[in-house]
Amino acid sequence: MVRIAIAGVVAGLVAAALAAPAGAFVGCHSGRTVFKHRRIRVFSIGRVGGRRSERGSHYRQYYVCGRGARTPVMFDSGQPFNIESVSDFKVFGHRLGFVIGDQGIQSGASVSVGWVRMPRGPVKTGAIWATEGLPEEQELEEHVPKVPAEQLEYAIARDGTVAVASEAHASAAGRPLEWEVCDLRVKRHGLSRPRPLFKTSSPFEAPVLRTIAITGSIVSWRNIAGATISVARR
Repeated sequence: MVRIAIAGVVAGLVAAALAAPAGAFVGCHSGRTVFKHRRIRVFSIGRVGGRRSERGSHYRQYYVCGRGARTPVMFDSGQPFNIESVSDFKVFGHRLGFVIGDQGIQSGASVSVGWVRMPRGPVKTGAIWATEGLPEEQELEEHVPKVPAEQLEYAIARDGTVAVASEAHASAAGRPLEWEVCDLRVKRHGLSRPRPLFKTSSPFEAPVLRTIAITGSIVSWRNIAGATISVARR
């Protein structure tokens, strides 16, 4: 299970001293390994945008080398002056899934899910939660995604659709307050906005996040009472 804490995603920016020159060669043995599964290797490379001493100038780019690949695919380019974490890597057939937590140095934050098709791409991502530092009413009017994302699990169908089960917590007590199941479909330039399939604030109806699954026709999960819930994909 991935636990998203936007204020604490600094871990992805450590090891700044390992930053590589912008034009340096990147091969399947480059960088720092962050995930390995059989013949799949995910690694990151440190970069610098601006002056090395400037706060937020160090960032990381993420690559994957799939089975039999000789050239890595960059699936997250990163950017300076953002605090970013890329985590929760999972393999679904020829796709590598991941979760990105991102926070601007001054304002703005988001949580996204995505995948890269191995061995040569493409890459598809979509935000499930975001804030632009605007009043909540205005962000809702502008359709800024607000799927609860403090803890989440996901699954990827053969056609690339991503199903997400997630929850939000009370800031003080840390107890879950609400749960949601949604899906994001494949679009030309990424994944769609999250489409809600199920929402509840009742602990008795809460999905067990790790049981989320998706096929060509349904999204399913088991709730805390042990019942299996299925929703037809439209």
